This record gives sequence, structure tokens and C-alpha cells, in this order.
Amino acid sequence: MNDLRLFLTQWLTENPADEYDFFEDDSDIIDMYDFGAFAEGWRTCSDWQRWGDDNCYEAELLEADINDDGIVNMVDFAILTKSWMSEDNHIRANIDRLGAVDYTDLSIMAEQWLMKSWIYWVSN
Repeated sequence: MNDLRLFLTQWLTENPADEYDFFEDDSDIIDMYDFGAFAEGWRTCSDWQRWGDDNCYEAELLEADINDDGIVNMVDFAILTKSWMSEDNHIRANIDRLGAVDYTDLSIMAEQWLMKSWIYWVSN
């Protein structure tokens, strides 16, 4: 469902991100032809044996965008500091998923500071 949600953020977008332009044509717009190609491969990429096939795509989001708003900023930093030294690998602030929320996670956030994901550009 996340793949569908991400695909739909590009719906009717002209000059879309290449990873969502599934249907090879000259229209350069995300439309029903692209949806048909997407639907044809529905759930096939969730099978680990098929991962890497030509019809399997993955959208990459910023690891340090803890609140998924499309930009790594002070909101993400506040979430990280609130969870500082927490050892729960399932919380989003534990970016590297290696033990506690610590300087390694802060380093990843610093590398991605003020970077924007493609979701941010679609919504703005």
C-alpha cells in the first residue's frame, strides 16, 4: 500500500520522477498507462526472489526525516533529542537501528540536514 500511496503522489505530474514513469511513451506524465504497468506488477516485488527484476522499484526516503514531512530539520532533531540514549530499535529516532539513539544517529541526521525528499517537492 505504501508503494501505491507514493505512486499516487505523482499522479498526473508532468516530468515526473523517473522511478514512477512505468509506461514507456512520449507523454511524460503519470497517467492510466503508468497505473496499468504498476498494477501488473502489484505485490510481485514483495517476493524477495523477484527483487531486482526490471519491474520492481523502490522509492528512497531520507533516513533522518523522522516525522516524514519531506525535510530533515529541527522537528526531526527535537524527536531525536527526546529519545536520546533510548535503546529501543523500533523507534524512528534510532536511525541506524544499532543499539541506543546516540551520536551515530546524530551524525546521520547531520549528513542529511535540510535535505528534502521528493515527497516534499511533490507536495509544495
